[in-house]
This record gives sequence, C-alpha cells and structure tokens, in this order.
Amino acid sequence: MLKFIFSIAALVILLTSTVSAEIYQYTDEGGVVRFTDDSSLIPEDQRSDVETLESVQSTYSPEEVVQQASSQSEETGAGKVRNSASELDAIREDLLREYNALEAEKKTLGDPPPKNSRSGIKADYTYKVTELNRRIDDYEKRYKDFDEKIKAFNAQIGQ
Repeated sequence: MLKFIFSIAALVILLTSTVSAEIYQYTDEGGVVRFTDDSSLIPEDQRSDVETLESVQSTYSPEEVVQQASSQSEETGAGKVRNSASELDAIREDLLREYNALEAEKKTLGDPPPKNSRSGIKADYTYKVTELNRRIDDYEKRYKDFDEKIKAFNAQIGQ
C-alpha cells in the first residue's frame, strides 16, 4: 500500500512540474516568418538570423483541470472536457506531422535552378514551390483555427 501511495505522489509531482520551452523565430527564404521549438528544423543558412523568444512557462495541474471541470454543470462536465482535450491533442499531433512533412518537402526542393537552366526546369521548380506555398498557407489557416479552439477550450475550463 505504501508503494502505491508513493507512486501516486511521484506521479502528481511530475505532472504538476513547471514546463518551459524556447521558441525560435526566423524568416524563411520566401520571406515568411516561421516559429519552431526545435532548432534543428531551422535551415542552417538561416540560423545566424534566428531570434530566440522568451521562454513560455506554465504549470499544468491535471487535478486542477478535473476539479474545475467537475464543478461545471452536467452539460459541460469533466467527461466532455476530457473528450475535448483528447480531440485537441489529436489535432495538434496531425498539425505537427503535417508541419514536419512540409519542412522535409521544403528541404528536398533545394536551391532554385541556375538562371541559365532550361525553361522547363525553371517552370517545374516554380510549380513545386507554388504548390508547397499553397499547402503552407492552408496549414497556417488550419493552425490558426486550432489556436482559436485552444483559446476557447482554455476559456471553457477557466470558468
């Protein structure tokens, strides 16, 4: 029994610890401002211009979230909060996978072809860049929608 209580106490301490992360901001070759928490995703030729933003710190207490959720009405009970949190986690994971795929595709594009290249090669490269930029724009819209959902969720559990 003592081991069980000790394990629960250790788990609570781990889950309520302070979390901090460094956020890096850089402007990509296309002039788009990018943010990441993984410096290895920043192209090497742009690392000298990276701006490190102030660390974000938060304390997450699952007990507090559950307590707040259970104090709400039946309509917005703890079960719905957990379901919403799970859905948001799934969306975040999908967005992260998509982000990594877009970054990998960007790396495979490489540098533009030399000016003296055949027009077909230049046109093919331009098409690929245009399509990638379109998908990046779509991703950014979905990320913005996700951010709004996070704000709404935080407002819901903060009531």
